[in-house]
Amino acid sequence: MNADLGQLIQLQELDLQVVELQKRIQQIPNELEELNSQLSQDEAALAAIQDNGKENDAQRRRLERDVEDLRQKLAKYKTQLMDVKTNQEYQAMLREIDGVERAIQEKEDEVLERMLEADELAEQAAAADRELQTLRQDAAKRQQELKAFTSEADQRIATLRDERERLSRSVPGELLGDYQKQASKQKNGLAMAEVRNQSCQACHVKVRPQVVAEIRTGKIHSCDSCGRILYLLAPAKPEGSLAEEARKNG
Repeated sequence: MNADLGQLIQLQELDLQVVELQKRIQQIPNELEELNSQLSQDEAALAAIQDNGKENDAQRRRLERDVEDLRQKLAKYKTQLMDVKTNQEYQAMLREIDGVERAIQEKEDEVLERMLEADELAEQAAAADRELQTLRQDAAKRQQELKAFTSEADQRIATLRDERERLSRSVPGELLGDYQKQASKQKNGLAMAEVRNQSCQACHVKVRPQVVAEIRTGKIHSCDSCGRILYLLAPAKPEGSLAEEARKNG
């Protein structure tokens, strides 16, 4: 392989590592936003259950006050019952008493329903609170992990860029310029493409046999379709060949 191409391949590997790290760093704000969004949803769900519990308590207290008022009214009617003069008044008062007693029973039934509902809401609130606390702990842990990754990734990017700077000094200026021009054109920064089975592995367009032959001799070519700098990798030796070579060397 052309020595300059070999250096460009190393350069591209460094650049792709930087691009991959930068992409991951750019994804972190979205991940944090999703974590915060989930926290907000769980907090809102817990608050809604707690609000329902407060409203339930308020309704129960109103019902209990109604029951107390009705009991006072019932006591008053029973006292008045002793003072009625006629059977007609007596029967009318009994009907009033009966109506109040039914109203008391209905209100007390509603109080019981509110109490049962309060128990259910308390269980729901406790479960939601446990889930929220777990999510908060997980979110805090994940935030620390992402913060640590960002710091490590920034350091790694700086190291890769230093290594790239050193390597780029040994690449001929014109070739380096072509490489950087292609890298800036491509979305993924892939300025070079391997030729395999007489095809560019980036755009999968066939490469002319003459071009393939010239690349083998060390000549530099770009893909006629995508413009990337083409290269050939030496084929791996079969296992038998390696064993035979080892025997020869032995």
